[in-house]
Amino acid sequence: MLGELALIGSLMATAIWLAGIGLRSLLLNAVILALLGPVLLRTLLGTLDLFEPLVLGVIAMAMMFIGRPLADLATERTMHLGYPIMPTFNLALMVVLVGILAFQLGYHSNFSSRWAKYLPHASAFQPRRAASAAWMFFLLGGALFSIFLAKGGGLSLLLFLLKGRSGQDNAIYLGSTGYFYNGISMWAASALIFFALAITVKRRRYYIAFMATALPLIIFYGASGTRSQLLPLVLSVPTFWYLWKQRRPAARILIIGAIVGISLMGWQREVRTVATSANRDKTEILFSALAAPGQQFKEILTGSDNEMFDSITNELIVVPSKLAYQPAGVFTDLFVTAVPRPLWPNKPLVMNSAVVNALWPAHYAASRASAAFSIIGPFYADSGFIGVALGMFFTGVVLAMSWRWFLRYQGHINALLIYSMGLPFVVILMRGTLPDTLSRMLFMVVPLVLAMWITRFRWGKSPAFSRSRSTIESSSHK
Repeated sequence: MLGELALIGSLMATAIWLAGIGLRSLLLNAVILALLGPVLLRTLLGTLDLFEPLVLGVIAMAMMFIGRPLADLATERTMHLGYPIMPTFNLALMVVLVGILAFQLGYHSNFSSRWAKYLPHASAFQPRRAASAAWMFFLLGGALFSIFLAKGGGLSLLLFLLKGRSGQDNAIYLGSTGYFYNGISMWAASALIFFALAITVKRRRYYIAFMATALPLIIFYGASGTRSQLLPLVLSVPTFWYLWKQRRPAARILIIGAIVGISLMGWQREVRTVATSANRDKTEILFSALAAPGQQFKEILTGSDNEMFDSITNELIVVPSKLAYQPAGVFTDLFVTAVPRPLWPNKPLVMNSAVVNALWPAHYAASRASAAFSIIGPFYADSGFIGVALGMFFTGVVLAMSWRWFLRYQGHINALLIYSMGLPFVVILMRGTLPDTLSRMLFMVVPLVLAMWITRFRWGKSPAFSRSRSTIESSSHK
């Protein structure tokens, strides 16, 4: 607890030192207390769990809404992608503060306890059916991805994408649909199921199946630098292991994991673009990144990976003065995103894309990659402060419901699978948008829900068990 107190105190002192005495300093300190205060209180009461979604949510928002504003002031950064950030800096802090307060209120409200009771019951885990489901998802995901490749050039397209990012791949993805090129993401669900089978049933073939499904996914998304597609698999595997073992990672493990993770993120950022990595030794870049994790963290904090606060200051320049609020746009965005582009070639822009197009029209026309506004950005584009308050309150309630559901069914392996894969999406959601997060979950989390649902059907003889060690160990020797 002393460490948390020292951290909050140092952050508040830094905010006063950098911003001086005034409204900006007051807002920064309010953001710090609103975001970190409840975590400190729960730590004091002994009710905080490292695998609770609140923890990842707070870490993600702290990077975006505490670390980035302080870094902007410390480095005297006044421009972001061609627009000044200082004229709307305080207003952006107000928007963020409203969002954080609403999120904390929703997360700690009683709504989650009431509504979590209506979530589906976690059925018993059946190894044979789980393995069959994993192979089915692997084949289905491969088939969808193969359709994407076949329409774009087959093996030549795959080799082209494995080289890394380039300006030419923008048109390739826009000419297809996420239902095809995201199909390979289903392999993450397959890999996690095989991993669960490997450590519970303890059969060698499941370890082999895990490697066979996980490695191609890591290679493809690692080469293309799509870290948001790798995060669920990379985090879900150790999360499942710790939850299954009923353990929590020690501080040294967390520190080592953070250092390695930050270094690898920095390395991938350096090598994922063809134009900037063609004549560079990737191994040398990797060792340089591992040797300087502090520098990598600084570049993440001040670079495009953590630009969300600055992007919100840009958004406030055009919303609502040039781009009117779009009430209920959060819901219409879900519909627009769900319809495949080949069926609706001229479908309208979602709110996030509309803001990007208003700010950087030339860039939006040429590239799929664009500035990120965090989950708060689209909520503000929807209905201003009201949209932020309602959206973040609902987000807090939903995340708390997932935790309540897990606590209720943590003795079931199916619940461990679904929760382990869903937890990393907290980071993706906080940094991105609701439609984008749900579209990714469609290929990674939904298959695990379907696998659990399949076990409800009764046909044939298939042994079922929960997480009882004695039952599983006896089943593995049959």
